[in-house]
Amino acid sequence: MRESLAHLLESTPQKNMHNRLSHIVAKMIREKSPDQTASHLNLLPWRSLRGFEFNDQKSLHILLAHAHQLVFNRTKDRAVININGFSSSSAIRSLKEATHLRIMAGLASIDFEKQQKKVDYTASDYLPVYKNNETNVRLSLELFSHAANPVFIALGIVCFQELNGEIYELKNQRFQALQIIEVIHDPKVSKPPENKKDKRSPRPAKRKRL
Repeated sequence: MRESLAHLLESTPQKNMHNRLSHIVAKMIREKSPDQTASHLNLLPWRSLRGFEFNDQKSLHILLAHAHQLVFNRTKDRAVININGFSSSSAIRSLKEATHLRIMAGLASIDFEKQQKKVDYTASDYLPVYKNNETNVRLSLELFSHAANPVFIALGIVCFQELNGEIYELKNQRFQALQIIEVIHDPKVSKPPENKKDKRSPRPAKRKRL
């Protein structure tokens, strides 16, 4: 999962991120149900990762400071994130180096048991930090046919600086955030069928004619 989404924050230390995720997953494995084997990774309670911050130095709520709406369009197989009336937060405006920002989103459908994944990414335009007008942001992601595989949706923000007409990413943890805002997961679908024994009564033995 880290490899699927974390590259949206290239300058965030990957080792720290990996260690925190490993700790959470290890705890889920220890607390799994008795009827789950170690190989049933898709059955783990992945929804507990909702709200996970990839950058533990900066929260999404601090940099974004705007409510978002997540809508699922099942007809078109899309997950749409709407942020209406967006404007730069006071936290971003306090970062003197930041002149622009981008709001990013990623979706990853992961089959942990087969080690397969499907991902999609999108991002807004470069938005000026000091623009006074509010902007409606709409981010659309492909909602793969995930069956029983957990699907992770992340929302983030990264700041940039414009110098001599060129825009550069500010590679500092203070200027970026990424959070898992939703996890779609129905472990009941992926639960392996139980081996039920045939409980029908055996047929009575035929009587022999004398």
